[in-house]
Amino acid sequence: MLTWDDAPTIRWAILKRLEKEPGVRFVRVFAKPHPGFIAVGVEATVHDTLQTRSHFRLPVEFEHAQLVREIDEIAEQLKAAWRQHTGVTRSDQTAAGQLAGNGLDRNWRG
Repeated sequence: MLTWDDAPTIRWAILKRLEKEPGVRFVRVFAKPHPGFIAVGVEATVHDTLQTRSHFRLPVEFEHAQLVREIDEIAEQLKAAWRQHTGVTRSDQTAAGQLAGNGLDRNWRG
């Protein structure tokens, strides 16, 4: 089981998986402990034109596989966002520029 003490593992797993996505450049990756959960967020640009944010929650104790599922969800959302991006739509025009994450609350945005 992983916990907040494994925050570097969370960051490393996100960076290693998502850096494989074409055109993705990280702005910020963070994890913050809260009572009952760990908030994780990823801010990135896609092809230097689309700014994205994705947030999800992990339980206080979680399996590495759960983290990987969350990261895979972000990767799929990045691909979908780029496919839908026309070059005119700004990230602040759709759902506060946030990508879905499945977290504990399934597609939680926050």
